[in-house]
Amino acid sequence: MRVALLVLAGCGRLAFDPSVPSADAPRTADASADTNAAPDAAPICASPCTVADSLADWDGVNQDTKGWSYGYWWAETDPDGVYSAATDFTPMVSVSGLWRPPDFDPNTTSANYTWCYLAQWGGHPGFNPQRKYPVRRWTSTVAGLAAIAIHVDKSDPNGGDGVQATLIVDGATVWQQAIDGTDATGVTHTATVVLHAGSTVDYMLDPRADDAVDTTDEQLTISGP
Repeated sequence: MRVALLVLAGCGRLAFDPSVPSADAPRTADASADTNAAPDAAPICASPCTVADSLADWDGVNQDTKGWSYGYWWAETDPDGVYSAATDFTPMVSVSGLWRPPDFDPNTTSANYTWCYLAQWGGHPGFNPQRKYPVRRWTSTVAGLAAIAIHVDKSDPNGGDGVQATLIVDGATVWQQAIDGTDATGVTHTATVVLHAGSTVDYMLDPRADDAVDTTDEQLTISGP
């Protein structure tokens, strides 16, 4: 298990290139990293403890339940093609227990049809006819050192070019990983960060070059380190 230790501040902007390997994941220009200060921060809670769990806290009807909100980045219409956590997170609407973009049209021939959605267990990014990337967000009410555990795998491992998962805290890329189209095992990663009251933890799912067979399992838990 790889652990990344970062102190993050500000709301940056993030450029995505689906072909970039996770080791070369782009970072925001204004994100700061102070690894000397991070170990001195007090934990958000006494370990073992969990303050957020994307599965246990799920609400398919109401936004902001237990700090969770469900949205997307409309990459297709973003003039600079760069995700800003502060301005590009657009809330979804509840449709039959799933979260979908507000203009979703179930007619598959419509320009507003999209595979982009979020469910309790995971979600699906959209590429055709427009690039819409689902973003699962948790807004912190606590401050201190925290461990963010992520698991992601293909729930439909029958091909496609896979997906790319990205963890963004306060606008800065903390972790990014490509998941192969046939990878039903997936990856588990823990990132250790310093949170503040109001910090945003965004998990984005990118379809890479195609959204075929991109149904994906995902879970985030946020706990004391």
